[in-house]
Amino acid sequence: MKLQDEYGDKGLHLFAFEVQGASADAIKKLLTPKGVNYPVASGMPKGYTGVQGIPHVWLIGVDGKVIFCGFPGQGNFKTLLKDELAKVKYPGLGLSSIDPALEESAKLFGEQKFGKARDAANAALQTATAGSDAAKQAAHIVEKIKAKADKLTAAAEKHVADKAYFKAIDAFDAIKVAFEGADEAKAVDARLAELKKDETAGKEITAAIEFRELEAKAKDMSTEEKRKAMDDFAKKHEGTKASERAAKLASPGEAKDF
Repeated sequence: MKLQDEYGDKGLHLFAFEVQGASADAIKKLLTPKGVNYPVASGMPKGYTGVQGIPHVWLIGVDGKVIFCGFPGQGNFKTLLKDELAKVKYPGLGLSSIDPALEESAKLFGEQKFGKARDAANAALQTATAGSDAAKQAAHIVEKIKAKADKLTAAAEKHVADKAYFKAIDAFDAIKVAFEGADEAKAVDARLAELKKDETAGKEITAAIEFRELEAKAKDMSTEEKRKAMDDFAKKHEGTKASERAAKLASPGEAKDF
């Protein structure tokens, strides 16, 4: 999952294979609660050999050829991966070329500025000839951005459902950054306002937001100032997960490390 999280938006497509005889249902039952975010199939992939242990990786380059085969923690796997990803022109879009009218939109998409990328794509769509490559690519980009918005929103809501409020706040913040000024960002503000009205979730959400703000301020504090700030925070938000985290950081030996 770390590879997918770190490089998924840069052009990495990760596929996994379970090779110890588990059924598809068993695989799903095991991996779904863990939040595995890439496809996992049952059985060995045809045509791929050389497996000497688990985990085993085949790294396929942008030209479709296997450029690494072996244990991912050994050799030059990470270097090769980064070198290949650097060759991906339009990560996340699944396009090998872009009409000049969509270059700016594709650039913004690669920078995770989805709201602005959509604006640029829609602007290009307004002037593109119906049925042209530019029109098709603009529509494709808009569709990809909608899928991104849906995925990010679903992830945030799952964290809310799981009562993982820190993760929820971080996920909502990611939406606001990616869709700055757009409807999706406004929807996040409305959703947070709604959550704050809930007696339990509201306390947790408010505390998590304030904790993130305190973390940012603490970077410029001395160790003793950090400890006091965290101790005060823990008392103010007693009974929340954020309070527990702050209390731990306020203990001797912890404040200097954040």
